[in-house]
Amino acid sequence: MSREDTEKQGVKKRSSPKSIRQWPESERPRERLLKWGADRLSSAELIAILLGSGVKGRSAVEVARDCLDIPLREMSADRLSRISGLGPGKIARIMAGLEMGRRLLAEGSEEDLRLRSSAEVYTYVRPQFLGRKEEVFSVLLLDTKNRPQRMIEIARGNGESVHFLLVDLFQKVVQEKASALICVHNHPSGDPKPSPEDEHLTQKLREGAHILGLRFLDHIILGHSSYYSFADHGA
Repeated sequence: MSREDTEKQGVKKRSSPKSIRQWPESERPRERLLKWGADRLSSAELIAILLGSGVKGRSAVEVARDCLDIPLREMSADRLSRISGLGPGKIARIMAGLEMGRRLLAEGSEEDLRLRSSAEVYTYVRPQFLGRKEEVFSVLLLDTKNRPQRMIEIARGNGESVHFLLVDLFQKVVQEKASALICVHNHPSGDPKPSPEDEHLTQKLREGAHILGLRFLDHIILGHSSYYSFADHGA
């Protein structure tokens, strides 16, 4: 049994309909975090801290366990809104916590991080796309040594497609004074295989970058657990 499972069982044994404020101090999630560290708490306890309080007749930990019926990577404001008792304020706190986690993962652990392969790019950008239900198209800007400088979101779709003007994309790249760019977008279906439209767009991106004197390094499509690199496939 994993530590997470053990901790969840422990929370279930401790939890009761009464408010967490009425629990012994040694069992309250916030006090335990401050004393022992966040890594000692279960996911339910961490979410309970984000919630701040429970709802009528149910503690924050009990509500948090309902939230965990949704896999973390699939959590969204829409799905959380279907849980009884969760209002906009509590949902916003959970989504903010998840976004901070994504941003932490996206930060390079090395100050002089250089991206040398599609696999390294995938590892670097993937956290920013976790849990996205809509298609998002972004551009990763790099310097002359292929060090990532900034990720810019270009457009966001409502479903399985996203639309934008190439002139808008290149205008933003030029404004940032980047030396190179890597285009990245996700397929909410989970299958990273490129469509004919993706292939046509990649060609246009390469041509536009060449005209502007920019290095177009790759166009990467993210699936749920894999990716497709046009550069790796000679495109």
